[in-house]
Amino acid sequence: VEFQTALEQVEKALEKSDSDWFLPYEHPTIVDIQYVCSMERMVASAMFFKGLDVREEFQSIDRWLRAFEALPCYQATKGDFYSLCMALEPRYGPAFGSNHRMRD
Repeated sequence: VEFQTALEQVEKALEKSDSDWFLPYEHPTIVDIQYVCSMERMVASAMFFKGLDVREEFQSIDRWLRAFEALPCYQATKGDFYSLCMALEPRYGPAFGSNHRMRD
């Protein structure tokens, strides 16, 4: 599955929820907590390596991340863009070319 297709699937899953989270609760569940670290890494890497602003192009993903960012416990553990892109070894393999249009 291509990266953007996978993001579209995540976007649709979040759109179906009646809350800010994957499941219809007022708080994050293990599903959200398990996924947020990978998603913040993808957001940072897509912007740095591809010029793709995931948060701008996928509004439900952005809403979900903003809900996390409103939680003090998440703010205390959230990764920064430098560490996510450069200091940690590539988790999903090296960056490679794509047909995605780079932003000016």
